[in-house]
Amino acid sequence: MLLIVGLIVLLLGAAVGVLVFTGGEEPAPLIPGWQLLEGRGVFIQLPASYRGGNPATDPEVVAEQLRAMGGDYRAAAEWVRMNKDAVLLIAADSLSSTPGLVSNVNVVAEEVPSSMSMDEYVESGVGEPPPSFVLQEAGVVAIADRTAGRVVGTFVAPGGQQSVQLAYAFKDGGTLRLVTFTTSAQEWAARLPVFEQSAETFRY
Repeated sequence: MLLIVGLIVLLLGAAVGVLVFTGGEEPAPLIPGWQLLEGRGVFIQLPASYRGGNPATDPEVVAEQLRAMGGDYRAAAEWVRMNKDAVLLIAADSLSSTPGLVSNVNVVAEEVPSSMSMDEYVESGVGEPPPSFVLQEAGVVAIADRTAGRVVGTFVAPGGQQSVQLAYAFKDGGTLRLVTFTTSAQEWAARLPVFEQSAETFRY
């Protein structure tokens, strides 16, 4: 699931602690003014204004916080409760400036044939985009000494906001990890360099 617009709002108030890297890959040098966020078996660096981490740590607490917001967030709360293991990491930027849409990043994993190449994966369609998704770019790139799929698309968020997603797919044998950045169309140009720099730091 690439788009989780409602889910990330509660993360604006989440605490971010000092994290120790315990994954299989060496961490990238910490970018000045940024932080290392840890999910379930994944790590990524983001600006200090981001809040988030592993949504599976305490899904009932997360769901209750969402339900307390009322409105459309009740559906997101139920999704969290029923799919606590679906997302490895999710984080949102507390400095987002578009009403109703918080710029965010999420990481999910899926099983794919170990023989599938990244070109084949990108050609088959990355993940499950929103219904209004319009593909803008798709290809394979070199990032942090690895080969990754890269997809850019636009869509209309549930609140009617024009939005943009940038997704990177990292394949390790039969496991594919998908890192998806989402923001509003008006914030896209300013946030793109940050998203690309953040993707360089992704480790698992």
